[in-house]
Amino acid sequence: MSVVIPAYNESESIAATLEKIYKFLEPDHVFEIIVVDDGSADDTAGAVARFAEGRDNMRLIRNPVNRGKGFSVRTGVSSARGGLILITDADLSVPIDWSLPFVKRINEGCDVVIASRYMKDSVFLRAKPVRQAMGRIFNFITKCLLGFRYRDTQCGFKLLRAETAKEIFPRCRVNRFAYDVELLLLARKSGARVIEEPVFCINSPRSRVRIFNDSVIMLRDIIALRFRKL
Repeated sequence: MSVVIPAYNESESIAATLEKIYKFLEPDHVFEIIVVDDGSADDTAGAVARFAEGRDNMRLIRNPVNRGKGFSVRTGVSSARGGLILITDADLSVPIDWSLPFVKRINEGCDVVIASRYMKDSVFLRAKPVRQAMGRIFNFITKCLLGFRYRDTQCGFKLLRAETAKEIFPRCRVNRFAYDVELLLLARKSGARVIEEPVFCINSPRSRVRIFNDSVIMLRDIIALRFRKL
């Protein structure tokens, strides 16, 4: 398994995240962790480099400037070598052990498994009402414009078969937070089997999403996707 983590100004939390992932995967799995530092202004890269010392299955990729989450995820996926590719946020808002039912779904024949914070069996803690409302409005817009039936496109926890990821991600163009929507559009077009899975999620108070500014950018990107020939 390859774990791809886009990170921007996460020096305070990235080492703890890597420790949790490493301890969970180390006993029984062949794995690699790829952190893509998206032009951080703090010591994110230094914290990752220190954690990686003596570990040959840890890799750090640095964007010279901030390019966006979508760009960073693409960069990490393009260099991944595992048979499965797990994408997770640097704050690990969905605990790493929730990857187990995702792997089970892949073994049952799915190609892409996406976390949904809004399914019946999900638990979503510490989410501000305005953030939840914006998320639901965003999902409603994607349903109207793109015909999606997913309850949650934007949770950062996703597991893909490597062959599916390697087919889809080279065709992705969205650099920022609407990359998830583009990914799912391309997965649908390619005939990949996509399924949602409930999760336990703790919203980070340090989220890098600017509710209003980024929402405008995401809406712009979704409208562009609606009319783009994929």
